[in-house]
Amino acid sequence: EFCAQIDKAINAGIKITHLDSHHHVHTLEEFRPVIEKILKKYDLPIRGGFEYELKYDKIVPMLGSFYSKNVEADYFEKHIDEIKQYKVVDVMSHPAFVDAFLLKSTSYSIERTKEHEILTSEELKKFFESNDIKITNYEDDFNRIVADRNKKDYTTALLWSKIFLMGKSFTSFSGSKIAFALLFPMEK
Repeated sequence: EFCAQIDKAINAGIKITHLDSHHHVHTLEEFRPVIEKILKKYDLPIRGGFEYELKYDKIVPMLGSFYSKNVEADYFEKHIDEIKQYKVVDVMSHPAFVDAFLLKSTSYSIERTKEHEILTSEELKKFFESNDIKITNYEDDFNRIVADRNKKDYTTALLWSKIFLMGKSFTSFSGSKIAFALLFPMEK
C-alpha cells in the first residue's frame, strides 16, 4: 500500500521531497522491514522519530514537541538551539481552521487554531528571518508540480488546494487566474 501511494504521486508528476506517514506509523517497529524495502526502492529522505535504530543517511530530524501544552508564541525562541543544530528539521504541527467536521473527528481541534495563529504570525516570520531560518512554503511546492496528462485527474483538486493553502479568496480579479465560487443550495 505504501508503494502504491508513492507510485501514484510520482506518476502524477508530483516531486516527492521526503516520506512520512499519518500518525507516524512508519516509525513503529512492526513496519521496520517494510520501511527498509521502501527506502531501498525509492532512495528518498524520510521523516525521523523512529522507535527503532534505522541505518539510513537520509533521515529528516523531527521535533514533535510543538504540540498541546507546548504550543506557545515563544516555543521557537525556547527551542532555537535545538532547531539550529540541524541543517533541515521537520517541526510537527497541526494548524487548521476548525469546522464541524474537525470538531467531531479529533480531540485536538481547538488547539489547531492556536497553532495556526502562531505559525502565520508576523512575529514568527521576523524571528525566523533574524535567525537565518528558512521555512518552506506552498508556493515552492506548487511550482515543483509538472503539468502533464498524468495529472489531469488532479487539476481541479490542485486549483482548490492553492486557494485554501495559499490564502487566496473567492473574489474575482482581473488576469489569467480562474475564478472559483462555493455555491450552496438556498432552498428551505
